[in-house]
Amino acid sequence: MFFIAAMTAQGWEPGPGDPTIAGWIIFSAYLVVAAFAARTARLESDRGSDSFLWRALALACLGLAVNKQLDLHNAITCLGRNMAQSEGWYRQRRTFQLGLIAVVVALAVASLWFVLRRLGPEWRRHRLTLTGMIILLTFIVMRAASFHHLDSFLHVDFGGIRLHAIIEFSAIGFLFLGAWQSARAASSLRWKNPEPIRRVPR
Repeated sequence: MFFIAAMTAQGWEPGPGDPTIAGWIIFSAYLVVAAFAARTARLESDRGSDSFLWRALALACLGLAVNKQLDLHNAITCLGRNMAQSEGWYRQRRTFQLGLIAVVVALAVASLWFVLRRLGPEWRRHRLTLTGMIILLTFIVMRAASFHHLDSFLHVDFGGIRLHAIIEFSAIGFLFLGAWQSARAASSLRWKNPEPIRRVPR
């Protein structure tokens, strides 16, 4: 049984974080992408290639899957609110929120820059994965912003599915396709060349 949690009027409590069908589909999709990324990392390592991208993606998707139903970001928000109220700076919380958003944006940009730098010229081979990463990082920044008008926009309903679920699932779709494509290519090369490629130290 998964550990799940939810936000209530009293704060963060155990319970379904996103008990909707879309929520559970996204949770499962993250786990599928994590498994595919881990498999791709193993295949790339067997070839002697750099598997950093896939190891990082596997860990990130596993963490996002856990957060999807644990709602850890809401637990942190609740903790911050309680601290602001108890320490008397609740009225200045907007400044803190803007600072937190700036940190999230900086981390997102830095993460993407680091991945591109690590991949080098190989980034063209990972266009699908990078597209998924950009959409997902943008989505995370939008959720972190959490302004009322932005929340209203993300909660627009399309046939029973909210916009934020569509954006998140689109990102996962690109990540899955990228992992599947790379795993297929690595597996094909493995059969053609069973001997691992030895990387020449720089």
